[in-house]
Amino acid sequence: MDVDGSRSTPEGLSVAEQNFWERHSGINATQQDVAKARDSDTAARADMVASVWTAEQVAEHLNVPVSTVLLDTAEGKLYSYSDEGGRNFPEWQFTATGQSVIPSLDSVLTALPVDLHPQSVTGFFVTRQPDLILRGIAVSAKEWLEAGMPVDAVVHMAAGLKCQS
Repeated sequence: MDVDGSRSTPEGLSVAEQNFWERHSGINATQQDVAKARDSDTAARADMVASVWTAEQVAEHLNVPVSTVLLDTAEGKLYSYSDEGGRNFPEWQFTATGQSVIPSLDSVLTALPVDLHPQSVTGFFVTRQPDLILRGIAVSAKEWLEAGMPVDAVVHMAAGLKCQS
């Protein structure tokens, strides 16, 4: 029992808080499960940070001046986020060769919530989506757009995130 008389879990959550956590988070609130989720999050962040380009690298890949990269970013044609190291441009927004931006990226970026965390943006574009099916296989938004499929499906999904943020 806690000082206030309520029961709590080893993680410091009351029973009611643990029940809420388990109903709405998709993971159990045991120390082992929380540690696994934390490790998974840490790995996802490391993957995200390892696959970013600077504005200079983007300019080199796209064969344009840095000023064009910055203008395209300001106009919502490219996605970037800032951290202590400066401005980061995730690789997922470029085609496999890195010489162009995935088709219709700007339309999808416009539909995303402006305050969506960079890791969530990355997850949105690179995670296979059950509603995006190519040749019988679920694909990511990036793969869908690169295949030249209609952008409307991805824009609709991105706009749906606004209800959840």
